[in-house]
Amino acid sequence: MSTMNIILCHDTEDVYTPAEAGMDSVPKRLAEIYSAEGIKANFMVIAQRAEVLKQRGRDDVIAAMREHCIGVHTRWDGQPYDAVAVLGLPWEDGLEAVRQLEREAYSIVASVFDTQPVCLSAHAFNAAPQMHVVARELGLPFNYGYAAAPPLYSLSRYCGNLNFPYFTDYTGTTLPYFEGFDDVLSFEPAFTKHLELFDQHIDACLQAKQPVMLVHPCHPFKIYNLDWVDFYVSPNGKLIPPEEWPKRRGPGRRTPAQVELALRNFQRLAHYIARHPHLNVITIPEAVAKYGAVPASITRLDLFGAAQQACDSREVSLDQRFSPAELVLAWAEALLAFAQSGHLPDAVARNNDCLGPLEDPLITPEPPRDVNWGAVLDAASALLSFASAKGHLPANLQVAGSTAGLGSVYHLLARSYLSVCKDGAAPETLDLWRFDRQPRIGVSIGKQYADLAESQLVPPNLDVSSLYRQGKLQTWTLAPCWQARAG
Repeated sequence: MSTMNIILCHDTEDVYTPAEAGMDSVPKRLAEIYSAEGIKANFMVIAQRAEVLKQRGRDDVIAAMREHCIGVHTRWDGQPYDAVAVLGLPWEDGLEAVRQLEREAYSIVASVFDTQPVCLSAHAFNAAPQMHVVARELGLPFNYGYAAAPPLYSLSRYCGNLNFPYFTDYTGTTLPYFEGFDDVLSFEPAFTKHLELFDQHIDACLQAKQPVMLVHPCHPFKIYNLDWVDFYVSPNGKLIPPEEWPKRRGPGRRTPAQVELALRNFQRLAHYIARHPHLNVITIPEAVAKYGAVPASITRLDLFGAAQQACDSREVSLDQRFSPAELVLAWAEALLAFAQSGHLPDAVARNNDCLGPLEDPLITPEPPRDVNWGAVLDAASALLSFASAKGHLPANLQVAGSTAGLGSVYHLLARSYLSVCKDGAAPETLDLWRFDRQPRIGVSIGKQYADLAESQLVPPNLDVSSLYRQGKLQTWTLAPCWQARAG
């Protein structure tokens, strides 16, 4: 049986529990258990939690965690959320709001831990596609994003950024993600039963030829707390002042015996992972080095295969190598080169930085019509000019007097490229007709973003339509990471 890489992540979030409870040492004990087993984990730290550790003088905890990798787990444990900050805003305004929150969080975590954080990450429904863009600006991957590309739904590229997917419910396949130890570590036989489920999931992932699995063994505060502290920091999106916390109902505490059992079982889990013959523990930076590279150009063979797939499926298809955004721009580039030289180029440069459209494209052109080769070239030129000037794909383009949605333009260019490849000549006419406005998986991914509205941590009656729309439209940038492919 083959070996699978495994990434261990712990979300370190507790800004609620007072110092006198004596629980600030729990992340230190987890880090020391890993170190004793000779493996490295990744601690996602909320910047507010980092500040608490610093204020309490817990340099020992900080030092123990720093032996592992440190990621940024948003600015605040409660409100304001990035995902709430972007609601109702145009893309660029939302991006600036996220940029301010995440850059501040990055600066705090880097300063407290005296290290360069290895990623940004989502926290408790606090996810917005703009967070991927800010991570890219910082030269970092993103952890726990919703976007995962078929066929494996493993590490994927989204908004030009490497994403380590969180649990996704739209795949219908064995997912390379596992969690659920939080509330069983302190109980037997519940822990042993969940460890057996973990073992079965590992076998299933190995059978599915998953190259890497993300595992969340526990939140450190769940070692000693019964409930999620977030629910007591900002219930219903209302931030409760810290001085009010002791006067209100709290999350409840496990008994000292349960805490010690949880730590012993955690040690069992770490030992199991470290000694598993088919698991290889890697850190997020090691995963980036292994899976983060993408070729600088797209070959003629790749462009032909993607065009064939798009035409056969009649949808904005998710290629096993490149995103639909990269492909539609490359087809446009190649067709213009053919018009100038009479030859398709062997390869064209890959545009990784172009985002998807920011508004819903038309599905049916207004009006539909047949277009000639000159109109195809005009559309290709207009597409490239718009993307170069704006940094994102257009929702619609003018094509031969019609307003055509991006999907219709994508299909038009795919058929044109296929025709040139097969016939060695430009097509005389092609019909401009209706087509999907984004990859079909985009609707499911958009809905995961929209699940924010059902969170206990945000105000009721939130209008999440803009978050849904932005999340689904950016699936134009979705593709599997280059090496995480089946076979």
